Amino acid sequence: MRILDVDTDRAVLQAQLYFTENEARQLVTDLQSLLADPDSIKHHHLFSDDSGCEISYSLITPTKLENISSYTSREQKLLSKHK
Repeated sequence: MRILDVDTDRAVLQAQLYFTENEARQLVTDLQSLLADPDSIKHHHLFSDDSGCEISYSLITPTKLENISSYTSREQKLLSKHK
């Protein structure tokens, strides 16, 4: 797992996430979609029901890490540290 704080461009080592039931259901649906094709370049966004928060997420696989140039420079920096 890699977590990037986009406000500071730094890795987050610990986070606590709290979801409404609706948000949790959407997250599960999206993760199942990603797991159906793990090497796909797809990603998803989850927007909070009420607080203006957003998270984006995708799967990382060895194949994707081999093609790290498809990620943004900030993502490359984070992902290259964990190859």
